[in-house]
Amino acid sequence: MTQDAMRVGRPAAASPGLLANRIAIRPGLLRFGLTAAKYLGLFQIARYVTRNGLRIICYHGFAVADEYRFRSRLFIRGELFRRRIEYLRRKRYPILPLGQAVQALGEGRLPPCATVVTMDDGWRGVYSVGLPLIREFRIPVTLYVSTYYIEHPMPVFPVALSYLFWRTTASKVDLPRRLGTFALDAQAEEAEAAAQELGTQLPPADRLCFLREVAEALGVAYDEIENHQLFRALDEPQLRELAEAGVDIQLHSHRHNWPLHDRETAEREISENRGFLERFVARPLEHFCYPSGIYGLHQGGWLAALGIRSATTIEPGLNFPDTSRFALRRLMDGHPVPDVEFEAEISGFMEIVRALRYGHLFSMLQRRFWSHRGGSGSSTQNNDQHQQIGQDISPAAGQQGSEFYDRLHAESNNPDTGAMYYPLLREVVSCTRAHGSRSILEVGCGNGFLAEMILREHSGSYRGFDFSPVAVRNASRRTGRHEILFCGDALDAGSYAGDYDTIVCTEVLEHIDADLDVVRLWRGGTWCVCSVPNFDYPSHVRFFHTSEAVTARYGQLIDIKCVVKVARPLIPDGRLTSYLRNLRWSRDDPSRLLGFLGIQTFDRLGGWFLFYGIRCLRDS
Repeated sequence: MTQDAMRVGRPAAASPGLLANRIAIRPGLLRFGLTAAKYLGLFQIARYVTRNGLRIICYHGFAVADEYRFRSRLFIRGELFRRRIEYLRRKRYPILPLGQAVQALGEGRLPPCATVVTMDDGWRGVYSVGLPLIREFRIPVTLYVSTYYIEHPMPVFPVALSYLFWRTTASKVDLPRRLGTFALDAQAEEAEAAAQELGTQLPPADRLCFLREVAEALGVAYDEIENHQLFRALDEPQLRELAEAGVDIQLHSHRHNWPLHDRETAEREISENRGFLERFVARPLEHFCYPSGIYGLHQGGWLAALGIRSATTIEPGLNFPDTSRFALRRLMDGHPVPDVEFEAEISGFMEIVRALRYGHLFSMLQRRFWSHRGGSGSSTQNNDQHQQIGQDISPAAGQQGSEFYDRLHAESNNPDTGAMYYPLLREVVSCTRAHGSRSILEVGCGNGFLAEMILREHSGSYRGFDFSPVAVRNASRRTGRHEILFCGDALDAGSYAGDYDTIVCTEVLEHIDADLDVVRLWRGGTWCVCSVPNFDYPSHVRFFHTSEAVTARYGQLIDIKCVVKVARPLIPDGRLTSYLRNLRWSRDDPSRLLGFLGIQTFDRLGGWFLFYGIRCLRDS
């Protein structure tokens, strides 16, 4: 088993919220817009609207040297943490212990704008830099601790190795142990991947020797790392002192390794983590943080059976009484986050922006203000429960040929199209990352918008195909990776040759008459992430009205774990003028107008049913 402990999870956005990544907007313009919103009083309004939402802030380690320049979100400087706590104190955000906050959230008795401070992993800088600040401000802090590198004292290998490649000024390296020679201007990622793969398979003592050998090969002085104790986890006396100082030590797995579907391994990770920490911690170990943000909602039952009361993710947002205790959201903070963006998140302004962008604003307000008046869920949802499944799949136009799609892809190869599908693609990437997909095959890559996002944010391998040569050419140009894209037919078994553990199939099944035959070609046991629309279009063979209809059609072939509704974006091009124009044009259509106002947007303006699960070994 590899000991890839404390590996860095999925890349977080440069902003703690939504706008920087979901709308093509320059950082300076973003900060200007947020500053304007702040001085117009919108942050204060948002704070009132979201006052019953629990804010959980996430930090990792504290920099003891120049690590903050290497990974500025993973290692923050002490002055940033001081500034944040002073801001929370000045603005009267009450900082509560995690356990107390989670209990109060469930009982509906949180103080307004309650806030929790958490730190992940258990880096040594939390003791040397963080503890004096925690004592000075007398604030409760929860520290989620992985224990493998406490048990085996040495620098955390994956992070330390990445630092060596970041620090080197060499243009060429001959890696030790016959890994090969690499030109770092073009092959740095390949070289690091080779070293990571070998190093994580070595026993701890040999891994440390290998780390020194790589440092020497790269021309980096390893003694500097040792002198500053860089990338070290806490040692046992430091862990004990943190616990005695009142820091709430909690669970984070032993090896920083969290499987999505292997319950036995997950339980072993918790058991070893808990067994180690119980030697130093007197209070109950009943709160957990998913390593690298990998989790599935089905794992809540696993954790509850182990006596765990809550689990935190790295999904952005606030937490309300209807938020799952095993999928608590957090606000990721660090040096890339300007003060105004931090204020936008902590005030709840970004929570409202997210709800508006995805068409959830009305349902969010309904849950926050009117849920106690009786009746949860929209009339549309209630109607869905009484409709016949057979009536929930609407036939549409006939299947189109390749010429149609060649023309369509030629006309839609522009940023506006990518922005229109952004919410769907974002959910797909999040799903593959949460599952831990290592090798993705995309069925119907189109113009490459999803391929570009996967290659940018996903650490595993990717291949994609489409039966439109124009689409494949556009995708190759967009990604710059023509060698991983090819022309293929979804109904041709040859298209699925090669190794993959995940199938991604969006904007495809609704266009094919024999959609079930496509799914039958997928290898049994493969993780499948698919989407189908709830709206008509000239090339759609069918579209769906309810989640139940989606499950009824594809559940015989895929063990569907979840069906998620993803609404079309309200402002796909990021231009307020476009949004206002849509409002004006919809003034004679009340239903469409309500959709643009964020009220039942999925049902009124359209969207996609995103569903995922495991391809059945045998068809039902």
